[in-house]
Amino acid sequence: MENWEKVTSKIAGIDNQILQTGNTTVKAKLHYALMHWDILAQTYQKEGFASYLIQRAITENIILNLVSALEAFAYVINQLYDFQLEPRQVAIDHLRNNKNRKCLRCELKKENGQLANYLDSQLIKADSPLGNWYESLVRYRHQIVHRTLFLLNHYVGEGTFLPDDPYILKPQEKMYFDREKEEPVIPNYTEKREVKKYTLYLFENVLSVLDTSYRYIHINST
Repeated sequence: MENWEKVTSKIAGIDNQILQTGNTTVKAKLHYALMHWDILAQTYQKEGFASYLIQRAITENIILNLVSALEAFAYVINQLYDFQLEPRQVAIDHLRNNKNRKCLRCELKKENGQLANYLDSQLIKADSPLGNWYESLVRYRHQIVHRTLFLLNHYVGEGTFLPDDPYILKPQEKMYFDREKEEPVIPNYTEKREVKKYTLYLFENVLSVLDTSYRYIHINST
């Protein structure tokens, strides 16, 4: 987080507790996510249902911390550019209905178009999570927080996997056996998002977005 360090040193003298706390939270949440990923990796050294339960819990922690790091960055933006948005208005995503509320991402375009355009190019909301890491991350977080079903599925002998789309709770298709590939095909798990690999992929994307975003803040604050 070289660019985070540069901005942190530059804002060190600013007497703004929300800004300082938000900024340190960004890095802390990334550390938490990576710490939980290390624990997740260790569960692969043991087999059994207990390891699977730990994988469930740890995966949820990784996803929640990654989203939290992005949301903490939204607080940094709000304070750094003095948008004076209320806490309930501060969100890293564009507001769906902002007729009566200011949208942080829209306000950012007026102050730092380079950063705003970069976030628009990376944090893309879409109708489908397929091929879209950010939409996948947001949907996984929504599943964890707002729904009662657990997130992971377990392939006997093959590992633990995240669903292609967690919004699909009951796929219409049924599981079948692909004779050509000689393997079962489980609907909504066809992308085979193996949990250790995919959560690391999500972490690397969030880290890259945040570090690049801090670079744009550094450039525009010189």
